[in-house]
Parts: sequence; structure tokens; C-alpha cells
Amino acid sequence: MKRILPILAALILTACNNNAKTVTPATDATDTLSQNAADSQELAKDDASTTSPDILAFGLKGPVKEVITLTYGTEEQPDGTLIAGEVLQKDTISFNASGLVTVDPFGAIYEYDKDGKFVKGVTEKSVMKRDEKGRVIYYNQQNDDEDDAMFTIEFTYDAQGRISKVNTSFWEGTQTKTFIYEADNIYPVKMLFESSDEGTNVESEGAYRYTKFDKYGNWTEREHTYSGTETEEGEDDYSSRWSGKNIERRTIEYYK
Repeated sequence: MKRILPILAALILTACNNNAKTVTPATDATDTLSQNAADSQELAKDDASTTSPDILAFGLKGPVKEVITLTYGTEEQPDGTLIAGEVLQKDTISFNASGLVTVDPFGAIYEYDKDGKFVKGVTEKSVMKRDEKGRVIYYNQQNDDEDDAMFTIEFTYDAQGRISKVNTSFWEGTQTKTFIYEADNIYPVKMLFESSDEGTNVESEGAYRYTKFDKYGNWTEREHTYSGTETEEGEDDYSSRWSGKNIERRTIEYYK
């Protein structure tokens, strides 16, 4: 199997193995959530009453229609500031006018009938399940001509309704993303990642620093510091480490 390129793994994942140096947010509040960020968190919480369960589950508030996130490589200046470089990745998440997710950030597609009942994903055999609070907890994407699943996603929520863990299974591989929050904030400050695919294992950890927000309190820019390791078992054992910083910028479109 081809080795996973460290830069690709760093983009999909985020940082650090138990054997590597852990990225730990500094104690200064500006390294996780600045005062502006904290104020925006409060603004976002206040808007919860008019936000659908799906939009809330994905860490957003307000009548969100579509979110496009661009991840940039960076150059760090002598004073520690980051300058955005080339675009490394583009992600999209979208919702219909009723607030139901139609494209999630983990690669699943959802289609509904006029009554809001799920009818299909990419194929007619797709399966989606929700919990008693209306949140997506399971998604299974299957080929129309085969019984094997293309991929399966399972969502776990914490006591405050935030996504705390996402398990993804595909062919012979698995991925787990664990999100860590501070207090009752709606944005994660860390994301832990583990994956296993035919003898190749990746572990990583990333820390987020939020810098810009819109009128709904949704973040529009954040800095992502990450590090991690990749190992491959076999006749020629292979191991590599990486670390770096990215800037992520979101363009958020809302229903009028």
C-alpha cells in the first residue's frame, strides 16, 4: 500500500502521537480563545433557540445554508504571526431551508423528501439514523450494485450536544476523530486523530486558535497547530513524524 504522505495526513487529521511531542494550548487565553472569541462564543450560544439540531451539532448557529472552508499552508513571521500561502484543501458543509444537513464535513450526502424524511445519499441504498433528539448518529453509504458499504460514519455527542467523536469505517480502514472543548464553548480547542489502514497507523493531535467571527458568532478564521506520527508495519517498518501550522478560513452563506 502506498504510504500516506505526511502533509496529506496532517490536513485530514491533526497532530501528535503519544511518542511525539504533544501540542498543548498555552495557558494564555489568547492561544485558544481570545476575548473576542469568547464574546463570539456567547453570541453563538444566545442564538441557539432558532437553530436546527443539525446546524447545532456541527458547531454552527443561525440559518446556515452553506459553509466552505479553505485550508492554507503558512509562513511564520519572526514575530510569530502566520501568513497564508497556497490553498491545500477545500471542504463544504450545507443545509436545506429546514436546517437539515445535506452535505456533512465527513463526506456524506443526504437527500430528503418534502416532509423532511431521509430518502437517499449518493445511492439508493444509503442508510441514515437519528437519535431521539433528531441528531444524525449513523450514516452508511453503499454501492447500488453491491452489499458492501462504501463507508460508515458514527457520531457521538457530549452532554451539551456537541459532536465529541466521529468514527469512520471504509473498506479495510478506520478513522476516529475526537473533539475536545473548553467549558461550554461551542468550538473545539483540540482534535485527536487515529487511523488504521492495512498496516499503516496514524496518530495526531491539533490545537485551534480562533481569530475571526461573523455576526452570528460563527468563526470565519482560525489557526491550526498540529503534529503527528505515521507508522507502517511490514518487512520494512516505516515511521515518520510531522508538524506544522495552517490557517483555515470559512465563507458562510445564510438563508435570508
